[in-house]
Amino acid sequence: MTRLFVALSIPVSLSDQIAAIQKHITESSAQMTCVSPSLMHITLTFIGEVEERDVDLISSALSTVSSKRFSLSADAIKFNNYRQPRVLWLRMHANPVLLELVQKVEQVLIPFGVKKESRQYHPHITIARIKRTSPDLVPLVDSYRDSISCTFDVSSFVLKKSVLTPNGPIYSDISEVRLHA
Repeated sequence: MTRLFVALSIPVSLSDQIAAIQKHITESSAQMTCVSPSLMHITLTFIGEVEERDVDLISSALSTVSSKRFSLSADAIKFNNYRQPRVLWLRMHANPVLLELVQKVEQVLIPFGVKKESRQYHPHITIARIKRTSPDLVPLVDSYRDSISCTFDVSSFVLKKSVLTPNGPIYSDISEVRLHA
């Protein structure tokens, strides 16, 4: 079985800004695992475990998705839930072209048993996963809430393979789909 997802790559300048903030938030007494800057991305659709024979078929189906290029910009650093934070992320502004792209990707994946997400899509980059929070974490994160300023052009999306290891996931690109002007 192969674990797959569809994602947007992010520029190094953005992952560098996030990494700088990660250094500060780890000063909190909370127990957390920061995402390596080299693994940061924006997930469009999580596919999950598929048979190896379906990987090429999924890649071919995704190559039929047509969308315009678009720009994305950072919104704010937030928790998934302020009462019981488990994930810290950089929320991105939801560009209408991005939202349409997500719908198109979900649609071509239906024949492979991938269900459309019932929750509203919120584009984001995961910064850290929180195992145990602490009283100093929320104020510390809030001090960096609006500190990332970045707008970048999106000209493709990627089908990625994820191998889970005891040292964290290893991602590799399977195929890339270019967006048109």
